[in-house]
Amino acid sequence: MPSLALVLGAHHPFRQAVPPLDAIAARHPVPLQRWVSEAPAHVPAAAARARLRRAAVFADPRSESAGESLSRVLIEELGFAPPTALQHAVRDERGWQVARVDFWWERERLVGEFDGIGKYDLALHGGDDAARRRSIRREKEREVALQRVTSGIAHWTWADLRDPQRLARILTAFGVPRR
Repeated sequence: MPSLALVLGAHHPFRQAVPPLDAIAARHPVPLQRWVSEAPAHVPAAAARARLRRAAVFADPRSESAGESLSRVLIEELGFAPPTALQHAVRDERGWQVARVDFWWERERLVGEFDGIGKYDLALHGGDDAARRRSIRREKEREVALQRVTSGIAHWTWADLRDPQRLARILTAFGVPRR
């Protein structure tokens, strides 16, 4: 595993290195940092070691998908403030959890959600039509509940990540602050 982590971080651009390093950090948090500290023995080039350190420091085990990881990278590269929390439990005025969201900006009470569209494509899912309708209804109810307790909910998809300026427009429109 150390050679994989070192190769990913040292020899790939930041955008490509962070998603797999997030996954490695989720599974092996202590070893990842140890492998980075041992990098000079395996990665002789100073520039490659610097790339590795930057990606490993940025790696976050709370990212639950490559889309969330790439979203974090682009939020950083586009100059937006980092979210104050990942996988944050949003609560209502009684303290009850309304939802767990991908990205949370506390001061602004803003939610960011990377949406893998597959969950909405009914043709991709076999089985009971009633179960699919219940799933869509739950998603809609979640959205309405979040709207009641937050200032806004920014949603984006893979298409937005492929065109970072689209993501920038979405984040700007919802009031995500700049660094």
